[in-house]
Order: sequence, then C-alpha cells, then structure tokens
Amino acid sequence: MKVVPGQLLGTEEEVMPGANAVLEGSDIVASAVGEAEVKNKVVTVRAQGIPVMVKPGDIVVGRVEAVFEPVALVNLGLDRTKDGRQVTLPGYAVLHASHVRSGFVKNVHDEVKIGDILKARVEEIKREDVGLTIKEKGLGVIIAFCTNCRTKMERRGPDFYCGVCDRVEKRKTAEID
Repeated sequence: MKVVPGQLLGTEEEVMPGANAVLEGSDIVASAVGEAEVKNKVVTVRAQGIPVMVKPGDIVVGRVEAVFEPVALVNLGLDRTKDGRQVTLPGYAVLHASHVRSGFVKNVHDEVKIGDILKARVEEIKREDVGLTIKEKGLGVIIAFCTNCRTKMERRGPDFYCGVCDRVEKRKTAEID
C-alpha cells in the first residue's frame, strides 16, 4: 500500500514501528512516502528511489507541524518529480499566506491545520530556506485530521468531514481531476 508521511499504519498494540515508521502516541504513522509492508508484526515503509535535494518546481509532500501567522512550517517528506526522481529535504519548509491561494489570505490557519498532509510545489530556495506554494490546482491538503478529535477526516467535495464528531472543516484542498 502506498503511504505518505503522517498516514496511519497501525497501533502499537498491533505492530511495532520499523524503518520510516514512527510512534505518535499509540499510533504508528509513516515518516516517508513509499510502500508500507508488515512482516513479523513490524511495519516498515520502503522509500523508493535514491533521495536527492529539492529544487524549485519540485512537487513535495509534507506535514504541517506549526502555524505562526502568516506562515505554516511544513516537515517535508518524499515524492517524485516530473522526471521520476525522488526528492527529500531534512527540516522544515515555509508556506507563506501569500502562497496559499490567489487573492488575499487573512490567516494561514484558516487554510491548513497542524497535522494536515500537503502536496506542494517548491517555489524558491534561499540559503537554507525552502518556500512552498499550494496555489495551483492539484496542490493543497490531501489528508486532514479533525481539529476536535484528531481523527482522519473524509473528503467530501471541497471540504473534509469527521465521522466521529460530525464536523465539517474547510481547507485549501488539492483539487482532484
């Protein structure tokens, strides 16, 4: 099964975390993009390809770790570029409010939440800072978690729905063709 960073792989009662799988509370989640597999009650994520540094124009997947207006800090995972190479970058990238949507964005927190998994494009790299954008069609939140109960939400059109809390939350979603 193909997984992205933050995706639930199991619980510590079921399996033990292996390579590219981390324990968050009692949940085991992926820390890389790749194929998840379970052997001898150990879940691992087999990252594909040889990781290289990102460059402007690359599409990356990352998890929102913090929001400090007017930016969100995103922990980058792995994804493939148009030419098939896999990219990775240790540390955080920055998603500024001006790179979320066309037009004015008052609060980044209204568009992305902590824990959300994003698909973004590398906009620029200055020194060690990586700037992201999710303005384009196909970029934005691909997996959301309820801000009330932290349950993975179901996508319903442009919004996300929590079956546990019966909440509907808005995000800047990655439009699906």
